[in-house]
Amino acid sequence: MTRLLFCWELGANFGHLSTIAAMRPALEAAGFELAFAVADLKAARQMLGEGARIYQAPVWPRYAYQGGRVGLASFADVLTLVGFGDADNLAAVTDAWLALFALADPRVLIADHSPAAQIAANVAHLKLVTIGTGFTLPPLEFPEFPPLRADIAPAIPERQLLKTTNAVLARHGTASPVQTLPALFRADARIVVGLPELDPYRSFRREGIMAPPGGFPAIGPAEPIRLFAYLGAELPQLESRVQSLCDLPIPVELYIRGANPMLLEFIRLREKTPHATPANMGEVLGRCTHVLSQGGAMTASMALAAGRPHLMLPLHDETRLNASLVTRFAAGIEADAHADAAQFIAGLRRFLADQDLGERARNAGSLLAARPLPDSGVEMLKALKTLTSTR
Repeated sequence: MTRLLFCWELGANFGHLSTIAAMRPALEAAGFELAFAVADLKAARQMLGEGARIYQAPVWPRYAYQGGRVGLASFADVLTLVGFGDADNLAAVTDAWLALFALADPRVLIADHSPAAQIAANVAHLKLVTIGTGFTLPPLEFPEFPPLRADIAPAIPERQLLKTTNAVLARHGTASPVQTLPALFRADARIVVGLPELDPYRSFRREGIMAPPGGFPAIGPAEPIRLFAYLGAELPQLESRVQSLCDLPIPVELYIRGANPMLLEFIRLREKTPHATPANMGEVLGRCTHVLSQGGAMTASMALAAGRPHLMLPLHDETRLNASLVTRFAAGIEADAHADAAQFIAGLRRFLADQDLGERARNAGSLLAARPLPDSGVEMLKALKTLTSTR
């Protein structure tokens, strides 16, 4: 069997696993053997099952950028925040990936938000397929990454990040330096998953964007009101938020990433529906009329495509960007993740009672459904068969 290694290096949400988890049966049926190097072992075990061959992905050393506040001017700032500008840090993580490649012995890598793994793939001369959202897979056709914001410059100039990375590549015998930072992240195939309307690089992107494996969920009924909440344990005042949700006089389903068992039991005793493992979004959005989340890219895309009004509590720049794109459709609301309990429940009740918001969300979903997208699962399988058909 042809071995593939899935690499997930950065990011906390389960969206980094959802595409490969959905694709796994088709890949194995096609004769591929999968191993997984992941940022979150527990999440991978929950989504992939106990029988999956799972490794811990290399962990970046602690790093604090010593300049001013980084405002995500472009994807270069994502690299700066993790420590790409520190040659020793980048070399350590790159070497760790190379050691893992030697252990796993893959024929092809599938990388989701794994920049150091991509540098290591260049060193190891491995075939590479990258998958991810519009945010994690910026366009690469330009001399520099396209801007996410026009009002600020990247914290560290791209030429400096490029110099650091070329120095690491030179340690491994790469004779010719790479000429641009985006060129470092080219791959044999790229699978961008989501909605073009929620792509922060929509004005710059020339490649197509694809639907999740199996497509987006269909638009379900608008009544009776049923709420699905997908939250993380890092959300401020999580227990208070859960209490408010359990006080609602409507059916509520909750998946809380990183929740302790006592919190799940509390939800069950309050006669709401806790999900102990990541929910199947297609099924959940088929029966739930409203969505509450922290604004992850795949959750935002799935909710918008399904015509579900979406209340978002973003905690960082990427999710704030997702929330702003959803609100442009007038199909969602961005709320303050740090609001007190009274403000939160008042905003939640307004959200659930807003019939105009629900109608706008369903109209947006109907409009998007009229424009089908290629299936990312089909395209990934096609790319992998092509890459492994010849040496």
